[in-house]
Amino acid sequence: MRVLLVLEATLGGTSRHILDLAHGLLERKVEVHLIHSLLRADEGFVSGLEGLCRTYPAFRQHAIPMNRELSVSDFGCYLKLRSYIRDNGPFDVIHAHSTKAGFLARLQSIRSTTRVVYTPHGLMTLNPELAGFRRRAVCALESMLSRWTDSVIAVSSVELKCALETGIAPSTLTVIPNGIQLVAPAVQMEQREKIRASLGLSDDTVCIGFVGRLVAYKEPQRVIEAFACLKRLTNRRVRLALIGWGPLQPELEKRVADLSLSSDVSFLGQVDGRRHMPAFDVLIQATRFEAFSYVLVEGLAAGLPAVTTRVGAAGDLITEGVTGYICDPWDPVTGAVLLKTLVDDPDRRSVMSEAAREISSRYSVANMVDSVAGLYESLCSQASPDALRQIRYQNSPGNLQ
Repeated sequence: MRVLLVLEATLGGTSRHILDLAHGLLERKVEVHLIHSLLRADEGFVSGLEGLCRTYPAFRQHAIPMNRELSVSDFGCYLKLRSYIRDNGPFDVIHAHSTKAGFLARLQSIRSTTRVVYTPHGLMTLNPELAGFRRRAVCALESMLSRWTDSVIAVSSVELKCALETGIAPSTLTVIPNGIQLVAPAVQMEQREKIRASLGLSDDTVCIGFVGRLVAYKEPQRVIEAFACLKRLTNRRVRLALIGWGPLQPELEKRVADLSLSSDVSFLGQVDGRRHMPAFDVLIQATRFEAFSYVLVEGLAAGLPAVTTRVGAAGDLITEGVTGYICDPWDPVTGAVLLKTLVDDPDRRSVMSEAAREISSRYSVANMVDSVAGLYESLCSQASPDALRQIRYQNSPGNLQ
C-alpha cells in the first residue's frame, strides 16, 4: 500500500499524531510519503521527522509552506501538492490532517480514484466563538468537501457530535481516538525523582502541573487564578508548574507576580511534557475547546488524577471521583475546591492514580495505528476505481445541480 500523509499544523498533538502514525505504518511495511509545512513546526516535530528519515531510508518527506489562514498562497500550495501527487503517485490513500491540509488535499481528489481520508484534529466548529456568517461558511465548506471524502476520522465522541452538527455526511464518519506511547511505571518513577530534584520539590510538596501552549483558548490564566485560590484554601505545601510556550507568557508572569506567587509558580518552557509529567501529583487543564487532549491521556498514563474542563475526550476519560474531576462550568473557586480535594488527601490520589493508569492503557499508539491501517484496507477493498471515479465526478462542483 502507498499512502500520502498531508499535514499543515506541525505542532502540538497533531504533529505527535502524524509522527506516530507514520512510524506505525512504516513498521507495517507501508510506503509512506509525508507532505508537511514547517511554518508552525515545533521542536518535537522537527526532531521526530529527522528520526524517521534516519530510521527508514524509504520514507519520503517534502515541505510545502502552507499557511493556517486562507491566503492567495493557497493556490500555489495546491499546485505544488498536485505536482507531487503527479510525480510520485499514484497513491492508494491520501490522508489529510488539519483543516488547511484537508482543504487542499480533498480538492485534488475530485476525479481521482485514490481513497481520501481526513482527520481534522479539532474541527473549526468546535470553537464556541466561531459564530454567524463565518460559522455558516465553515459548515457549508466542510459539508461540501465531505462529498469528496471516503472517511472523516473524529478523534473523540465530542468531535463526532460536532461533525454531525457541522453537516459532514454521517456515512463518512468514524471515531479513532489518538494513541500514546505507554511508559512503564518503574521508568516514570525514576523520571519523577530526577525531575522533582531538579525543580527543588520536597517530598511533601504537592505539584500541580499544566502542559500546553500559552495561548488564549488553552486558558492558562484560569489555571493561575485557580492555583491562587487553592493557596488560600489549603495548608499543604503546593507548587504550580507550567510546561509550554506562547505569546501569553509575559502577561502570565506579570499576573503571577501581582498575586505574590512567583516563588510558587514555575514556567518550565519547551521541555518534554511526557517526561516531566510523572513529577507532578495532579494535572490541571482549563481549555475552552479540544478534540482530543494528548496531555490529559498522558497525564492519566503517568498516574495523575486530573481537574479539567469538559472538552474533547474528557467525558470518556474522566469518571468523577475515580480518575479526576470535571469542572463544568469553569470558575477559579470551583476549580480550586476540586484541586484541594486531591491536594489534601494523598490516599485518595493514590487510589485514583491506579484508576488513571488503567483507563489510559486503552489508548495506545498500536491500537490507533491498527485502526487507521484497518480503515485504509477496508476503503481500498470497496467499490471499483471506475465506480469511484464516476461518483466523484458527479459530485464535483461543475456537475452539482
